[in-house]
Amino acid sequence: MKPIQTPGAISWPELITSDLDAAVAFYKDVLDWDMQTMPMSSGMYAVGSVAGQPAAGMMKRPDDNIPPYWGVYITVLDVPSIVSRVKELGGTVIMDAFEAPEVGVMAVVQDPQGAVFSVMAYKEPDHEAHQREWRENYGLKGAFSWYELRVPDAGKGATFYTELFGWDTRVDMMGQGPYHVITVGGDDIGGILSVDPEEMPPHWGAYLTVLDLDDHNKRVTAAGGTVMFDPIDVPGVGRFSMFQDPQGAVLAAMQYQMPEE
Repeated sequence: MKPIQTPGAISWPELITSDLDAAVAFYKDVLDWDMQTMPMSSGMYAVGSVAGQPAAGMMKRPDDNIPPYWGVYITVLDVPSIVSRVKELGGTVIMDAFEAPEVGVMAVVQDPQGAVFSVMAYKEPDHEAHQREWRENYGLKGAFSWYELRVPDAGKGATFYTELFGWDTRVDMMGQGPYHVITVGGDDIGGILSVDPEEMPPHWGAYLTVLDLDDHNKRVTAAGGTVMFDPIDVPGVGRFSMFQDPQGAVLAAMQYQMPEE
């Protein structure tokens, strides 16, 4: 499955930050991303690449009241129809359908529990820059390889997104309760879990692949970031921890036990 070509796939992570130059330097140092910064209609935009293909984007926040965060884009074919469906299902439209001239048509919306995400109908989904298969991300350092929705009610979250995008989901029992695994195009791409809103607000989180988690955490600290907790083992999957960049955006890093799967 190729995310930008597959409706319903989470296809693009994007950092909204208070200091673009500092963010570019941090992620380049920590993840060895190849970085390219270019002017776009919304201002300067940075793209980090892994193994010759784009992995993520970064831009300066448009409003100083917006905290730095990593957001996600989901591939769709028709943005206006998806926006209408979001409203029908109890979600909120933050930015209605508009054209991003260099990329496609997009909108920014919020699910009924408060998590924000974007939808994008790509202008050139078959572009040679986006031909990587999803499963390759598990073995590539610096590639985004898992997404996680953290909301007060995972079951309601699964219902909303399944009705909106036609996702297949299954429930795995984890230590913290039911974990709704998301499958798109035959590939598992993420999960949904229940989190008390007093612990953290509803949001989409993301995991990066690292090949040596201990080395990664040392790099985070050396570059001015913060490792939020010691590595946690996930049986049969690998070990992970979360980190915060110097501007405050948070990601998880996962060292997979069996990246080929």
